Amino acid sequence: MRIRSTLLALAALAALAPSAAAQNTAYATGLERPADLAVLPDGRVLVVEASNFANRVSVLSPSGERTDFATGLTRPVDLAVLPDGRVLVAEPLANRVSVLSPSGERTDFA
Repeated sequence: MRIRSTLLALAALAALAPSAAAQNTAYATGLERPADLAVLPDGRVLVVEASNFANRVSVLSPSGERTDFATGLTRPVDLAVLPDGRVLVAEPLANRVSVLSPSGERTDFA
């Protein structure tokens, strides 16, 4: 059911902006094994970079410029933004879920 609703949403966007939907333009490049992403309320995009060397969450500006949001993570794979602006990051190889503050500071959640 989720795939169907996603496809319907994409079809609706394509109908509203056919020229944008027809283009295949990279939003950001140079990421290291992007595994998950989430959009913040201010329009910035968080991206989990799960390579052995990156181990970070990056933040992309609306123009696609990348900066570090949180570093020193252990192979992060998923993230979720909470209503209060904190970010949960799953780190299965470390057997933990970390909480990132809105400024990117990490504490253990579980």
